[in-house]
Amino acid sequence: MYTDLLILLFAAVLLVATFRRLGLPVILAYLIAGVLLGPHGLAVITGQSIMQTIAELGIVFLMFSLGLEFSLPKLLAMRRLVLGVGMLQVLFTSLLFFAIGWWWGLGLAQSLVVAGTLALSSTAVVIKQLGEQKQLHTRRAQLGVSVLLFQDLAVVPLLVMIPILAQPEVQGSALAAEIAWATLKGLFALFTLLAVGKWLLPLLFHEVARARSDELFV
Repeated sequence: MYTDLLILLFAAVLLVATFRRLGLPVILAYLIAGVLLGPHGLAVITGQSIMQTIAELGIVFLMFSLGLEFSLPKLLAMRRLVLGVGMLQVLFTSLLFFAIGWWWGLGLAQSLVVAGTLALSSTAVVIKQLGEQKQLHTRRAQLGVSVLLFQDLAVVPLLVMIPILAQPEVQGSALAAEIAWATLKGLFALFTLLAVGKWLLPLLFHEVARARSDELFV
């Protein structure tokens, strides 16, 4: 495991330095490193489960850095862009790909999943690129980020619906009940996270600051 990790880090650093020298986006260096060393490339990396865990942790930290750039009041101030431009993009793109999938011969559930997946982009990749180009606070970037934020919100009902649509035996009123119950659970989890972030974490950070301990802070 440690050997695979060291090889991956070395390849990533080498490719990042090369791509920076060539003036190319750094995110491409990371993607190419994975492609080259992965099972469909040179197959140097063998611990796929460990690499997947590390990749998920990397996405978590990257999304955390995105959260440092935005706050709930800022998102509320951008609500017209998020709900306007973002909703139009997701709705139009989903309808387009749903029609293509339906015309291609896919079933209803398959068309919905394919359309929902293709309507989304990678917030982590786009934010990383905008940050490197120092364009995160430009008007163009705000429009793009508003679309991405609505896509992130649209992921929640999509993730709720996919396991339900995978059950062909659930139909009619039972399907509606399953979707409603899953939606309620998702909303409960969302509001719980917001409540913890607004009331519990500030109290915890205040106590940590009062202790004036570097170890406790870490």
